[in-house]
Amino acid sequence: MSVFLGGKWKQLEDENQQLSQQLQDSLDNNEFLRTQLTQQKRQSDILVQEKNKAEFDARQAKETIEKRLVPELRYLKEQHILNLTTDLERKAMEAEDYAVENAWLRTKKDLGNTKLSVLKDQRDALARKLKVAEHKVLMGSEYKKEAQARIYSFETEKRAHESTLAKKEMLIRSLQREKTSMFQELTKLRAQTPANVEPLQKENAKLLRELRQMQVVQRPKSVEDVYGSRNSNPWSTAGGGGTGTSASKT
Repeated sequence: MSVFLGGKWKQLEDENQQLSQQLQDSLDNNEFLRTQLTQQKRQSDILVQEKNKAEFDARQAKETIEKRLVPELRYLKEQHILNLTTDLERKAMEAEDYAVENAWLRTKKDLGNTKLSVLKDQRDALARKLKVAEHKVLMGSEYKKEAQARIYSFETEKRAHESTLAKKEMLIRSLQREKTSMFQELTKLRAQTPANVEPLQKENAKLLRELRQMQVVQRPKSVEDVYGSRNSNPWSTAGGGGTGTSASKT
């Protein structure tokens, strides 16, 4: 009977050690999964911040295009160029009138008009006016070129802003996909986390009770004979039982 109880006690001790090791492995794995979950949540928060910043930049670029660039471009196309064209046509007509008048004066000179000196002065004055008009026409043409260059610059800037907006939208979609992937991974990690270690604790407690009963039946001081003292007994309240309580709290 003593040999049988000793063998059974040894078997129960081995099983209890295995269960204790399994419990410790589960706790270690649970802690590892908790750490991973915390890291994933931190990365998810960073991605959310980046997504919000990208959305804000995209809104800023869109507002810049709609509120500043588009109205200025519309004004240049619809009003400013029209004014320049009208002014240029008017100056061209004035130059043509001056040229006709100058030609008429030259004709009068060729016919031997007695007022040659007066006509010469008038011709010189008209020539000066013609030069001024030609200069104005030239300046108007240059101004028109500058306006067209500004239009091209605004259109280039608008395309750049639209390109930036498209990149921001692509970044937003990428961040949303990455956020969805992170959420799926977090869900998978939660599913892998042990929900309850209570069955292992109950089984461990049951084995401890059976072992104590067998030790009491065999000999009241058998535990002290085997382990030397109560403080070194792994089955005392400060030993295995304490581990179960700690695991339950965890």
